[in-house]
Amino acid sequence: MKYISYIITLLFLLNTSCKNGEEKTSSPVISVSILPQKYLVDKITSGKYKINVLIPSGASPASYEPSPLQITQLNNSSLYLRIGEIVFEKTWIEKIGKQNPDLNIINISDNIDFIGAQNHRHSNDEEEQEESHQHNIDHGKDPHIWMSAKNMKIISENVLTALTESFPSDSLMFVRNYKILLDEINIIDSLFSSSTEILSGLNFLIYHPALAYLARDYKMTQHVLEFEGKEPGPAHIASIIDMAQELNIKYIFVQRQFSIDNAKSLAKEINAEIIVIDPLGEDWDEQLLNIHSILISK
Repeated sequence: MKYISYIITLLFLLNTSCKNGEEKTSSPVISVSILPQKYLVDKITSGKYKINVLIPSGASPASYEPSPLQITQLNNSSLYLRIGEIVFEKTWIEKIGKQNPDLNIINISDNIDFIGAQNHRHSNDEEEQEESHQHNIDHGKDPHIWMSAKNMKIISENVLTALTESFPSDSLMFVRNYKILLDEINIIDSLFSSSTEILSGLNFLIYHPALAYLARDYKMTQHVLEFEGKEPGPAHIASIIDMAQELNIKYIFVQRQFSIDNAKSLAKEINAEIIVIDPLGEDWDEQLLNIHSILISK
């Protein structure tokens, strides 16, 4: 792994040294970290800009290293939109900035009300939220801000601002498309809001804590199978089984990027259904609609 990291860093240096003698690609390139960002940028730009996604489908932001091709495309980018707090960015952002001093790097998580990174759950109880936040304050922020229609309104506005400032000649197109996108996000938000009677107080189980913002928005409680970012041990699984049986939880969300082995054994114990979701997929709207459909049906 150290050898691979060394090679990747070396490629950064080589590509950057060559970049001064090369012209940028004729079509502007915008780099983003994850596919849900591509969803936003494509919507606002009508798909007319080339999008370089650094973390491909199926890869984990906690461990992925960019390929030489992605590094080349990053070097040719006019703009890099970072999502905010994912491990990949914390690992690579300094290298990216140093090796691409002319690259405009913009954090599109501005004005987001972050949740402290949590190991077990996000509660709909205000006292427990505050206690949990204080307990986790030193453990960083929950990075999954895009898994919330309310957050996506803020993020999409940040994307619009970044694109308009970087490519002013297309600003009218950006604004027009942004308004259409905002209407689509509002429809999803309204769909969840209209289901408040069903969702409020609902408990759900998930392997990796990807839906804390969704839980906060609509007063649900997310219970997490993963323990301190690792596979759960027997004691934690036993406590989860007791909790799930007490609350009559009948489904377990598992993120596509994670193994479902532990979830399988737990599902068997509590007679629950495993539901695979992909928070890192490009079909952001379909993912949220699917999750809504599942939550209101249980």
